[in-house]
Amino acid sequence: MTELSIEKETNLMEPGQNIDIRAHLNPLGNWCNHIPYDPKLYSPPEQHGTRPDVLLQAQNSLEQFYWHSKEYLTNIFLTRISGRQQRTEAREAVCAVLGVILHYLDLATMRVGIPNADGTFHSLSAKDIAVRLGWRTKEDDNNPKTKDRGIKRAWRAMAILKAAGYLSITQRCEKLFNEEQEYRGLPAIRCVMKTLFRDLKVSLHKLEIRRKQSSNRLKKRYREFLNKLEAELKVKGQKGVQAVLELVKFNKNLKQGRRAGYARNTREKEALAKMEAKLKAEGSVPDTG
Repeated sequence: MTELSIEKETNLMEPGQNIDIRAHLNPLGNWCNHIPYDPKLYSPPEQHGTRPDVLLQAQNSLEQFYWHSKEYLTNIFLTRISGRQQRTEAREAVCAVLGVILHYLDLATMRVGIPNADGTFHSLSAKDIAVRLGWRTKEDDNNPKTKDRGIKRAWRAMAILKAAGYLSITQRCEKLFNEEQEYRGLPAIRCVMKTLFRDLKVSLHKLEIRRKQSSNRLKKRYREFLNKLEAELKVKGQKGVQAVLELVKFNKNLKQGRRAGYARNTREKEALAKMEAKLKAEGSVPDTG
């Protein structure tokens, strides 16, 4: 076979046809609609309340990190194997994910999520973070081709933060009591390290003050929750039964260590134990083990 025939068989393009294999790419050469001179960072919803000043200061420093990466969050550059500067696509993802993490950070426990008054805690998953950043929509959940849209980018950003020592991630699962004895994955527990605030030029002394204030607010919410439960227990009928069930669930979570820093005061624990003992004596509450 001659050289001319080989070229004729391997060339599948019609005469005058121009096929661009990068047609689906951003004009600047990336798949995530990234524009280096116009980074898309996280903007909190307007209806959300004002966050503590240390969190606002840290969020403001994220934009400085995007433009001056060697002056902020220096551990990210030091942990890179190649020694080269981080690409702007990855830097934008790190800044955006960190914006969500800081906005939903519980200062009392340094966990990422939403604390509830009854002591439970809703941890944010990678999917939750991608949704809040606008990287995915509800339609992506029903489309097999886009079911992972935005999630893997959030994973990669959090992996960079974990490698730099700014974020700790603990995987969780729960056992399903069915015939197959399967396990279901739960949102990972993500905790922010103090080194993140240090490298974002935030005073650690001020951080400790705000953490103590946040802890006191959560304890106040917990005491109000107990007082509300105690008042509902005095009411007969369905409300009283529901309050008893909530107390059983609350006490079980406390014994399993899921309170994440709430109700550490000995007096509060003793008050809860007395309430449960009184209910057991009346035969209203079964043994929760």
